[in-house]
Amino acid sequence: MFEGGKGTEDGEFDSPTGIAVDGNGNVFVADTGNGRIEKFSSTGRF
Repeated sequence: MFEGGKGTEDGEFDSPTGIAVDGNGNVFVADTGNGRIEKFSSTGRF
């Protein structure tokens, strides 16, 4: 389960625009508002 909100801290987003999952189940979120890609494990850990 992913929980987050709007912001600039780890696990927070500002205009997320894309998501991808790799072969290991890691989740990548393209956050254009913060100019970064955030990576989460398959269990939701940042």
